[in-house]
Amino acid sequence: MSFKQLTPQQLANQIARQKKKIEKDKRRKQYEDIQIQGTNNSSIVSKRSVEMLYTTKLNPEMGEWFQYFVKNPKRRSPAINRGYWIRMESIKQLILRIIQKTDPNEDICIVNLGCGFDPLPFQLLSEFKITNSKILDRLTFVDIDYPDLVENKLKMISESDEILSVIGGINSNARKDLGIVLSSKNYNLVGCNLRDSKLFNEQLSTINANATTNIFIAEVSLAYMKPEHANPVIANASKYHNSHFIILEQLLPAGLQHPFAVKMMYHFDHLRSSLGCVQDYPLIKDQVKRFGEYYSVVEANDLLYNWRNLTSDNLKNKVSEIESFDEWEEFIVFCQHYVIVHATNNTINGMVYEESEKKEEGKIQIESESTLEVSFQTAATFERKFPASCYLNGKVFVHGGSGKTRESSMISFDVDFPNIKPEDFTDGVKIGIHEMTGDVPSPRMCHTFTSINDREALLIGGRGRPGQEFADVYKFNASDNSWQKIGELEAPVSRHSTTVLNEDEVLIFGKKGFVRYNHKTNKSFGVKQSGENSINYESCAFYFNGSSGFIVGGMISNSVPEVNDRILKFQFVEDDLIKVEEVVQHAEVSRIGSSCALVNKEILVIVGGVNSTKILGRENCIMAYNLKEKSFKSIPIDEMLIGFNLIEKDGKILCLGGGGVCYSFGSYYNGVVCISTTNM
Repeated sequence: MSFKQLTPQQLANQIARQKKKIEKDKRRKQYEDIQIQGTNNSSIVSKRSVEMLYTTKLNPEMGEWFQYFVKNPKRRSPAINRGYWIRMESIKQLILRIIQKTDPNEDICIVNLGCGFDPLPFQLLSEFKITNSKILDRLTFVDIDYPDLVENKLKMISESDEILSVIGGINSNARKDLGIVLSSKNYNLVGCNLRDSKLFNEQLSTINANATTNIFIAEVSLAYMKPEHANPVIANASKYHNSHFIILEQLLPAGLQHPFAVKMMYHFDHLRSSLGCVQDYPLIKDQVKRFGEYYSVVEANDLLYNWRNLTSDNLKNKVSEIESFDEWEEFIVFCQHYVIVHATNNTINGMVYEESEKKEEGKIQIESESTLEVSFQTAATFERKFPASCYLNGKVFVHGGSGKTRESSMISFDVDFPNIKPEDFTDGVKIGIHEMTGDVPSPRMCHTFTSINDREALLIGGRGRPGQEFADVYKFNASDNSWQKIGELEAPVSRHSTTVLNEDEVLIFGKKGFVRYNHKTNKSFGVKQSGENSINYESCAFYFNGSSGFIVGGMISNSVPEVNDRILKFQFVEDDLIKVEEVVQHAEVSRIGSSCALVNKEILVIVGGVNSTKILGRENCIMAYNLKEKSFKSIPIDEMLIGFNLIEKDGKILCLGGGGVCYSFGSYYNGVVCISTTNM
């Protein structure tokens, strides 16, 4: 029916409905914009935490500027602190590298798109004033964000004599009619909805008319916009002379089903500030193609690459001295889900990343999916990461670990390994939290719990808070759930491995290398190594069958970290001498926090952890390496297996506990994973 065929009343009703829809859409858009602005509040609190702990020690010349925008500072967790530090440091380093490549006579305009309350201009002005004052005459900063947010930022700046001093006061000739609410020699504050490209271009041409180098920054600001709104901003920026664009956005390197991605997407959806670009550009190559539409030179790397290559090992060592940290699995997975893109139309001298050497993988065959059976079941009461477990007289015992806090309690499961079923681990089925007596160990994680006979097990080491490691050794008796402290090691251990040697001794492997410990005499001594330079890895996968064993991955240095990318075989040649030899070197085994088991004497099943070179997802979270055929097979599973324990018995591999904090998006916990190896 056409409008001409409508009665006057029908036409009036339709116009009213259309008007109502327009008003509803307008209110929804305003609400979405407000929610996006709200993400700024959490971000600056985290950045203030970094400033208090890291910036004051590593770059005191940058000053403390977040304090003027964060009235109630909070100290974030080490993993969040380090995550925000690397994203802030990455952007800073790219800006400095671009500036270093400019002609000394060129004027530079740095535009922060969706700036929020970020004080990046004040930090750099403060630093340049001390380190390179000549550059100040060449610099202009432009902060752009929603007009309402900019008005709040203007008020905070106006109330700070320190900020007014570093920007050189306020000029009275600011074009407030264009939304330029503050203008000074080096700094401009501008209110603009970035969807308004006409106003955006008019504002920028008014401010940076003389700039010969233009640097645009979008630190998770365009990420909330759909590509049809975000990409015109990139297109506009690319038209400026010697234009550089630096963007930080989220990635989906292992797809939407990866637990970190699930938590990340839910977090932003829950805040009503959904990510608008990540599903269109889920991979680094997609971002390269995106920016290639507007810029002739595009470089892109995830934050893990930036951590490894954009910052020196010396700087990383200094970072490690600021606060104790060992949440490498959580940090690495976070870094793998964020990309930094640098794009420029300067084809002569525009690239800022240095090409790093890539290792040759060799001719190691990687086959498709294996025929292993994998089953999975969530155990609701089993929310613990980095616990310790063992098998005693028909029960699996799980001690300690960290949930909402570090635990000292014990959980047990009745397990018939030959007939194991995932439902054996559901909430309320065959699960007991034990009342324990005797010398109950203090709450801890990253320790080992090793059965030495049918009813007794040794608990060794671990840590409380990061940096608080233990050297104590306890004996647990499953007959009466009693504990006895039996001694101390010569040095504390954490993230180590323990296996039985004989009825009196266990073998401990970790950052002190191989150590034999006699639990009856409380004596220990180091074991010498031959065939390899002395190895001492933390967080490696470790397997021992009584005469020989395997080591997969692990950290050589936990401040960088340097990660072992080999499978090593070891065996005793004397009581105090172990021979170590390389089995294979491959990127697939460059892992931290994985576990392994040998089945059918020739299949080494490598489970979980994180890879220091690539994301572990469905295809490669679990790999089976055939020692005879020298080939890998994939065992597909949609899990993030970190912080778990592995028990292998009767052709079954049981993965218990584990999980991690997904940056600031919330915690994820594994269920129970059972891998059947009987058909290999």
